[in-house]
Amino acid sequence: MKHFLFSLLLFVPQLLWAQSKISGTVVDGENQAPLSFAQVALFEKDQLVTGGMTDLDGKFELKKVPAGDFQLQVSFVGYHAHQTAVKLAKGEDLKLGKIGLGIDAKQLESVEVTGQRETATRQIDRQVFNAEDFATARSGAATDLLRNIPSVSISPDGEVSLRGTSGFLVYIDGKPTQIEPSVLLQQIPAASIKNIEVITVPSARYEAQGNAGIINITTTGNVMQGTTFTADVMGGGTPWHEGMDPRRYSGSMNFTHAKDKWTLYGGASYSSRDVRGSRTGDARILQEDGSYYHMQAAGDRPEWHRNATVNLGVSYDFSESSKLNASYYYGFKEETRTADYYYHNFIGDIDGNPIAGRENEVIFNPNTHAKKGSFQSWAMDYEKKWESGIQLNVAGLYEKSRLWGDLDNKNQASNHDHDRGELLVHYRQHDNNPLDGYRLSFDFTIPVAENQKIETGFQPQWLRQGGDFDYEDYNLSSGEWETPYSNGVDLRRDIYAAYVNYGASFNKLKMNAGLRFEYTDQELELENTDYQNIFDPEREGEKIYETKQPNLFPALMLDYQLAEDQRLILSGSRRINRPPTKNMAPFLWRRHYEVYEIGDPTLQPEYINNIEASYSKDMALVDVTMTAFYRATENAIFRVNTVDQEQNVLMRSYTNAGNDQALGLELNTNWRLGSKVKLFVGGSLYSYAIQGDIFDYTVDTKSTNWTINTNLNAPIVKGLAFAWDMQVKSATVTAQGENDLFYLSNVALNYTPKKMDQLQIALRVEDVFGSNIKGLNTAGYNGQGDQIFFQDTEYYRYGPIMELGLTYRFQSGKSKKVKKTNGSFGKEQF
Repeated sequence: MKHFLFSLLLFVPQLLWAQSKISGTVVDGENQAPLSFAQVALFEKDQLVTGGMTDLDGKFELKKVPAGDFQLQVSFVGYHAHQTAVKLAKGEDLKLGKIGLGIDAKQLESVEVTGQRETATRQIDRQVFNAEDFATARSGAATDLLRNIPSVSISPDGEVSLRGTSGFLVYIDGKPTQIEPSVLLQQIPAASIKNIEVITVPSARYEAQGNAGIINITTTGNVMQGTTFTADVMGGGTPWHEGMDPRRYSGSMNFTHAKDKWTLYGGASYSSRDVRGSRTGDARILQEDGSYYHMQAAGDRPEWHRNATVNLGVSYDFSESSKLNASYYYGFKEETRTADYYYHNFIGDIDGNPIAGRENEVIFNPNTHAKKGSFQSWAMDYEKKWESGIQLNVAGLYEKSRLWGDLDNKNQASNHDHDRGELLVHYRQHDNNPLDGYRLSFDFTIPVAENQKIETGFQPQWLRQGGDFDYEDYNLSSGEWETPYSNGVDLRRDIYAAYVNYGASFNKLKMNAGLRFEYTDQELELENTDYQNIFDPEREGEKIYETKQPNLFPALMLDYQLAEDQRLILSGSRRINRPPTKNMAPFLWRRHYEVYEIGDPTLQPEYINNIEASYSKDMALVDVTMTAFYRATENAIFRVNTVDQEQNVLMRSYTNAGNDQALGLELNTNWRLGSKVKLFVGGSLYSYAIQGDIFDYTVDTKSTNWTINTNLNAPIVKGLAFAWDMQVKSATVTAQGENDLFYLSNVALNYTPKKMDQLQIALRVEDVFGSNIKGLNTAGYNGQGDQIFFQDTEYYRYGPIMELGLTYRFQSGKSKKVKKTNGSFGKEQF
């Protein structure tokens, strides 16, 4: 394979030298912003010879062009068409450089777009999904959009995973965030998103953190000279559920005012989303005499989610080649979950048959867990380009986050009629986690030859996070609160990164090869070493845990144009996943009646190797992209459970227990059903395997996993369109059990009044079939293979949910592109 690739690099340019083509870049004539999906056509005496569209960077290539004299025509909605005469000799490649288009104000006033933009497109290092096509999610948040992306799944708890593994980094407009997806993605209104980019094999320019790659969210950054204003409101709920009325409402506004070299932009949003649901569960724990202690639970489990954001930014263009941007972001998030469970507890056999004369009781366990966080970030970046083609980007960011949480938990005596009686136990927990993060980046792009460049840079970051935890127990005799356990943690994590990346284009072959160096200097200091030996009695608790680790991360991408309508992309990279503080801090949480949870300060990073081969073919009615992938995780971190037999509860933590692998295929298809109907069907099929040792028990398990994603957009009458989507995720094995099959479907109607095209009305129905049910089971075994516990759980979130949304957009003036920058650190700790 190595010899084949090396030969390809050497000889393909020579074999293709005789091919003739015309290439260039279409840009806004005023500010030089690239124009994506502009139409390019080549005519000979009014006869069309060939044509195409520009890519996301405004670039185009017309291939297999014969020698002769032609007229090149470039057009884009809202701009004056551009025509120029071109002459092409035999075997000649004509590079036109930048072609600037001027604004056509009259065309902007009234225009109807009849062309189609693909739902999914493939680039050398990423898949790009057009957010506008996922109309069923436009009144929601970024989380709702992501549910439509093939191989990406979001659990009802908001955890993002790809091809069976979690751990994405989230980027906003190409800027790193390191923000926990379940936090950030619920704060971004879907209506403000232009594209979602899934980068499973990032280049060396991107930081290597995250075992599943990067999700880059591109917001609507093309704004107007003058004023642009957008406002959204949404309301909804499920009034047809008796006694269950989860209300939902949200509002957001964004504005941009651009004049001459200055641009001021900002926005604010608020969302309140209630989730009504319930839970059933059956847990059993092995006893010394071979019987099992059973806990059969059922009860309501409502959730409340509140998000608020404010952002403000300003940019100044010193010249076309020199720009400065500064921004501020504030976000607040609150998640509250109440669980009112009745537990029927008894001693029985492994099948749940009670043993006469043994313990049999009913416990009512109401508990409420509230997590809150405020996030602030200040960012500034400067961009400078020289005539030689050298480009410098300098960026700095500071984030200040404050995270805290409270949990209140009671056990009350009850009976089989579910009366609530005497208070037996009452405890509460509080944690406070301040975080400060700093990041700098110095990035250079240096042309070294025609169609060849070197990117290099230095990207240091510094993280400081503290933490305080108190566990309080209510003394029923004295009526006073006591604090039997408290702890504190201080984390210092410094990462120094440098990279070099080589990019080149040789006719039909594009390549990107790079190497990234990262040095991790980390110190975790604990206040209390108690309970560190819960899972390993021989472990001696330490006050300080240090990590000083250098790592190299290579990345390689090759993009080869097999034919005019066929592409082959080969890529591979190595990455790292450093555990967040919340998984390392040894705070002893009593989550609810069945489970304690504690972090492990000895956690080590995971290392991930990714290889992909992608083939794309464009046909008359459908475009197809098929990707074969292999991912192997070394030193994998699993969430694991064991038993505290003294209290008959499960003990949960995180540990480096082994390795996992995923091997399979992903298929994306864009169907053009007529001039305006679009159908996207995507999916994946892969083998997922886990090997490791968990509490002296060898785990070797695997499953055949699959996903299906569909999205349909179809007009009904002018101004009224129908949208439908469905996501299906198969059952899959976990380190100690299995997650059940999950599916969800949504529909929407979008209406734009004929005489008021600035307004859009959307009626959305989420979870049409009431299928939002998360089922899972977990089991643990001792070294002799005996089952020491089993837990089977189902979470129900009630649907369907109906939402009505209004979007109003006002704009005037000429196009101008603005950069936006968001926060960077600590919401992953939320």
